[in-house]
Amino acid sequence: MKKRHSADDFASRVDALYARAVAGKPFDARDQGREVREVAFGLAAIRSLIDRAVKQVGLSALPETALVAASDLLDALMKGTSHPIWRYIREGKSRKRANKAPASLIDNMRRAYVVGILRSLQGDVQPRLSRRNAARKLAECAPAIGATLTANQIIGWDKSFSERAPDAFRSDILELARKSVGDPPYSEEQILRIGLGRAYFLWALPEGVE
Repeated sequence: MKKRHSADDFASRVDALYARAVAGKPFDARDQGREVREVAFGLAAIRSLIDRAVKQVGLSALPETALVAASDLLDALMKGTSHPIWRYIREGKSRKRANKAPASLIDNMRRAYVVGILRSLQGDVQPRLSRRNAARKLAECAPAIGATLTANQIIGWDKSFSERAPDAFRSDILELARKSVGDPPYSEEQILRIGLGRAYFLWALPEGVE
């Protein structure tokens, strides 16, 4: 069962925002931290998708799906009820997270897109920016998409990527720039506007319940 939490701790804030989101109660969540919104709104979206799917398939088709199991699992996470998910989490922590937890697939996509913007600022604008200056500019603009980044963090991601995802995202930015602006070279403002406009879809979260 769930332990008691103070009203100001992370779990309680997630629970409160999740409850409002599921109930559709208007609430301005801009003062909630990004992690609180990420968990609460993510769980609320899963709840909504499960409920919608249950209504669509109908009672007779439920045995052919895992929707009942999915609903029970989500309830266990939110209410602390007995469920094998706790065994999975307990054993998974020791097996999968003995070292620092790796980035998720979505986080890797976010990082790759940021690095794609970084590389475009270095190679596709006039005047070209150094990696350090491009990273600083990106970090300054990151709050516009709901992200908090540092120049050192962005440079670290650039150094760590061996796959081609950042260059594919850079090509995506250039293709959009050609369609909206014309042929290169571009200004740093144009690349930032286009690049961050695309990154927004991976980073942004709701600011409240309407």
